[in-house]
Amino acid sequence: MRIKFMALFFLISLIPMAGEGMEKIQSQRINRAPWAVVSASSYRRARLSEVKGGSILLYAPQVWNHWVPGYVQDKSRETFWACQNACGEWIELELGNSLLNQVPISRLIIDWGEDRARVYSLLVSKDGNTYQKIREINLEDSDSREFDFMPPILARSIRIEFPKSQSKKGISIKEIEVYGPDEELMPGPVLGVEAKAMSQSEIQLNWRYSSQPAPAYLFKIYRAEEPNFELDLSDLIEETDKTFYIDKSLKPGTTYYYQIISESFSGDRNLSAPKVFARTYSGTVYYRLRIRGVIEGFYNQPWTHTERIRMLRFMAKNGFNYYIYAPKNDPYHRQLWRESYPLEEKENFKELVMTANALGITLNYGISPGLNIDYNAPKEKELLKAKLKEMFELGVRAFTLCLDDIPGSARANQEMALDQVKLVNELYRFLKSLDKGCQLFFVPTVYSFAYSHWQEKNPNFARYLETLAQIEPEVLIMWTGPSQTFSEEIDLKSSAEYQRLWGRKILIWDNYPVNDGGLQNHIFLGPYLGRDLKLGEAVEGIFSNPMFLPNASQIALFTMGRYFTVPNYDPGQAQEEAIYELGKGAETALKDLSDCLLNHPLFPSRNVSLAPIQKLMEGFWGAYQAGNYELQAGALKAVLERYAHNPKMLANLDNKRLWYELKPASEKLSLYAQASVWALNYLLEKDPNKKKLAKRQAIQLLESADQIKAKVADNRIGFIYSLLLGKSENRSLFDDFIQKAIK
Repeated sequence: MRIKFMALFFLISLIPMAGEGMEKIQSQRINRAPWAVVSASSYRRARLSEVKGGSILLYAPQVWNHWVPGYVQDKSRETFWACQNACGEWIELELGNSLLNQVPISRLIIDWGEDRARVYSLLVSKDGNTYQKIREINLEDSDSREFDFMPPILARSIRIEFPKSQSKKGISIKEIEVYGPDEELMPGPVLGVEAKAMSQSEIQLNWRYSSQPAPAYLFKIYRAEEPNFELDLSDLIEETDKTFYIDKSLKPGTTYYYQIISESFSGDRNLSAPKVFARTYSGTVYYRLRIRGVIEGFYNQPWTHTERIRMLRFMAKNGFNYYIYAPKNDPYHRQLWRESYPLEEKENFKELVMTANALGITLNYGISPGLNIDYNAPKEKELLKAKLKEMFELGVRAFTLCLDDIPGSARANQEMALDQVKLVNELYRFLKSLDKGCQLFFVPTVYSFAYSHWQEKNPNFARYLETLAQIEPEVLIMWTGPSQTFSEEIDLKSSAEYQRLWGRKILIWDNYPVNDGGLQNHIFLGPYLGRDLKLGEAVEGIFSNPMFLPNASQIALFTMGRYFTVPNYDPGQAQEEAIYELGKGAETALKDLSDCLLNHPLFPSRNVSLAPIQKLMEGFWGAYQAGNYELQAGALKAVLERYAHNPKMLANLDNKRLWYELKPASEKLSLYAQASVWALNYLLEKDPNKKKLAKRQAIQLLESADQIKAKVADNRIGFIYSLLLGKSENRSLFDDFIQKAIK
């Protein structure tokens, strides 16, 4: 009976709704740069003159942000890309995708920064390998920013190159815009859309499409719980070049309505596909915690707006339901907290809020006035309220007051706490006056170690923490764990201390896999580990503070999503699933690289010995000492030779943004592996001349590896960071092996 009912329901879900039919919407041409994969020859650190707000101490070298390539596509002129110098530099936008390998480019706009170029070339590529020059610009006295191409140029990517003869000052670009032509033909329709429930929280969508009358560039998927919804941003859940989609983290026993439209490169839309619907299975969905989030709270360069949109969509598919915007290096979040965001930034926030709402994610805006606020000045409080109201008017309904990492932190005491309590409670009442549904979280000045630790080590800190219990009960308070800032393990006992102290469940700001400060050259691809499975007894929610590499962060975040949604969470299994899901096209290469990026220099149990190749190295050394090592040497060399090809294999990743973030580490792994093979040859070779050659090759390759700043199977960190936070290991797995072999 159930099978018959499901089949009937499935057929009904395909019936077009009243009024649906063939329709083309002529849209204003869309700037497609935000959809591009951006790469560049280099990027430089922000200059002192480019630091806004005057808080120079915040911009110590370890946390000084860079002007990365992605800033040319984030629809903001507050950020920009800048190269290290102008000696053969370039920036490229790859616009083609699996639906449309070559796109029609009819217009290019370059919004130059302070360091504008006057001599440069425009090139295009149809395959990503060979390039054709289409314009050469040499205008010393006039501005050159807009270029029209008639007929449109068909290309997969467009590149701007700057010649070697140019000044060493370098160049900067605020924004690049790319447009297609006005089109007479609409993109082909979406056909045969099927919606099918897979579980209590998943619905699978499949469809076909026609490339006639004109090819589509992408598909947009809209979703709502009512059939009569508008096709606007408030219901847009995905943009894809695939013909399938699994909608996850849905409510059980709920009917969802979908419409999928095709869109051309220029922005024309075909709305002819009917709406379909499906109902998730009845039952319950397991969530370990009510609040499951990501906080963009790191130092170094903030994510781009387009990466935030992609991150929200990733989060929605993996069990997360909260995102806090709190990047330390956003000047309007911290140094310039009193000032309004520029208009472009406000528009970006509107889009973020609408995207989050469509996906069922709460977007929380964090503000950090603690660098210079006067807690007792009424004018300061009014300025803070005005800033929050400004964000409220953009659609934000959840807020976080961040008073962490501020001057005077080491002198935190009861008096400071009383000032902060008054401020928090006044802001809470203000927000409730705007909308009773508003939420407020609080990040205190003392945010780490167990309460019992401070009772013994620093009574002033203990009294500070005790006083926070006077904060309104609905305001949730954050804590980073029982260690200093970075906690290898977070236990229920320490968490429960704060629950009892503050009279409410707490929030955890979890500093994994964050890699700011002295960890900026480390990439953490290991799973979410060391968190008690029963934290929900004392904890309302956990927020991961991820890396400034958003795509690389998704590996750890994927496993964190499994921690949230799987009762018997297994980190190793979750890691395998993450590699499979995120490593499409290059699963083996991503697995090899992640195996060498499991360690964390501040977590003693996560040392370089976690790398599987360590066992092969140990096995070889044992056999070598025994004098019977051919088998072990062969096994080790086979893995090293595979590692040597890692960059070439990893380049096949479907997610090119992930490839660009991991490329330096992949190239270093390759050089380490090649050097290790030569080191092995040195040990095993009998001929003196060949032995000498092997040693020289190993040393040269090791020196080349050392030129790449990314750390691979390497737990070494800078002296200052080591002194501040402490560590138990100072090893580089490959470096140690090579040095031992050739000594």
